[in-house]
Amino acid sequence: MSTNSLICLRLKECNTIKAVYCHFDGYIKHGVSEMLYKHYNNYSKIYELLEHGSISSLQIDIHPNKNKEHNINNYQDNVTVFFDDDMHYIFNAYTELQDMAKKMFIKYVYIYENDQWYVFNDIFNSIELEKLSSYFEIERGV
Repeated sequence: MSTNSLICLRLKECNTIKAVYCHFDGYIKHGVSEMLYKHYNNYSKIYELLEHGSISSLQIDIHPNKNKEHNINNYQDNVTVFFDDDMHYIFNAYTELQDMAKKMFIKYVYIYENDQWYVFNDIFNSIELEKLSSYFEIERGV
């Protein structure tokens, strides 16, 4: 069973939101959120991630060893597995993002803007953002 999510970036040049679908491990604890928070924490790295399109499994790296096979059926350890579709979505407002998440039955939506990660706590009922850092500060006792 999979926990789907959307990974989003507020584009600096046009103020729109670019998003890609992520199939596995979308939940907040020890899933996509932790990977984003710890390993995808600057604009250029996130932009590069989203350029590849839909994600099967988000991992630490996005660049596989070119001398080894890397695909959805035979993947390298710690390397993100992308679907071969280059698909992404562009939204002008949170409400558009919310509508798409509802249609796709996606519970977790992560967005990077203003140099930090946020998560929509309850995308089905609200477009209220929470800082993703608050989840990890609680774990560390901050």
